[in-house]
Amino acid sequence: MSKVHECDDLTLPLSSEKAKELFRKNGIILLLNPPKETEIGINCKSWVTTLNFMGFKMVPDGNHFIYYNIANKHGDSSSRKGFFVHITGNMIICKKWDSKNEDLYKKEVRMHFETDIGFSINLIISELNRTQKNKATMHHICMLKARQAKLKRELLDPKGCGGSSNHETFEVAKTGDSRVGFVGFPSVGKSTLLSNLSGVYSKVAEYEFTTLTTVPGVIRYKGAKIQLLDLPGIIEGANDGKGRGRQVISVARTCMLIFVVLDVTRPLEQKKIIERELEGFGIRLNKSVPPISFRKKEKGGINYKTMVDQSELDLETVTTLLAEYKICHADILLKGDCSLDDLIDIVEGNRTYIPCIYVLNKIDKISIQLDLVCQLPNCVPISSENKWNFDELLQTMWEKLGLVRIAFVWGNSVKHQPQKCGKEHVLCDEDVVQLVKKL
Repeated sequence: MSKVHECDDLTLPLSSEKAKELFRKNGIILLLNPPKETEIGINCKSWVTTLNFMGFKMVPDGNHFIYYNIANKHGDSSSRKGFFVHITGNMIICKKWDSKNEDLYKKEVRMHFETDIGFSINLIISELNRTQKNKATMHHICMLKARQAKLKRELLDPKGCGGSSNHETFEVAKTGDSRVGFVGFPSVGKSTLLSNLSGVYSKVAEYEFTTLTTVPGVIRYKGAKIQLLDLPGIIEGANDGKGRGRQVISVARTCMLIFVVLDVTRPLEQKKIIERELEGFGIRLNKSVPPISFRKKEKGGINYKTMVDQSELDLETVTTLLAEYKICHADILLKGDCSLDDLIDIVEGNRTYIPCIYVLNKIDKISIQLDLVCQLPNCVPISSENKWNFDELLQTMWEKLGLVRIAFVWGNSVKHQPQKCGKEHVLCDEDVVQLVKKL
């Protein structure tokens, strides 16, 4: 039977590298919500629980015996109970206390965590979910969110592996005046939409994950050349790397517009999951950059100013957040009513703000009134198979991209040869005009 890593002398030095190695290689046994003053032990070591007890960490591979007995209201202990568990690698075993039967639930949850960073993020999210939001807890929430953002940045862009040729990507060369990416779950009709819009063949089948790499296509609309990208389907947990989701979403970050293709039979469920995955990768859909001016400096402390009343941020909260980033001197000007998440986005500086159209596909498969479906903001209902409502989709795409035409003029009406002019410019006789499509 293996022995749990433990230390009775809390002053025994342990390097951070050794602690991380033990945490990464060994397992965790979570025992949630046991009564206070319950005796719980593993192998030959036991403890009396407090309200903060959650289980055992750094449990090495092998078989282990977990035992427990609870004290009743008279102080008498019940008979000892126990069970065996087998730990392999970075495994998490979770069992919850059944207060009704005064025993642990027989059912247990087993999972593996990829890295200690991912597990730390999940612990922070769990802590945020159970922390009530009010003025008294704002300092704690501020620290948790800042730590979550830093860990997420480290998870998405690990040091030393950025740009490595060993990591497969779905990126393709940019062409045309703009780029539109198709994002959605498998088998929602992205490939059919690309084929019928651009004429490029993208494999279509009844099974999921038909598209295994980025398939580019090009359309010409109102004189503009627009690149379309059919991206592989993503699944829940994509921003944490599931289903090569990071590679898919990293390509979506390079797009000027995103088509979130949804199955019209369950659009809200898919929309919520996809938005969460893209948000986790730093993509902000249909949002503008928060009205915050932020500038680090070498001295002078935190200079905090606001142009409007703030409902969430104040000097103490801002100072706490910046302290988590080890920023002691900065100028901050809030030009609108901003949230804590807005300030984190500005401080992180790696967020991408991309317009989005929710493409409700397969409207030929439903029998409900289309007006009910179209109540979703920024949505366009279509049938990619039957090419229904493509005109509205392309017009909405044009408006979201914000493409405009400008002109270079040679002649007597301009001071320089050539000179860039807008539509208000008045031409003279024999002027030469070159129209240019530009973002």
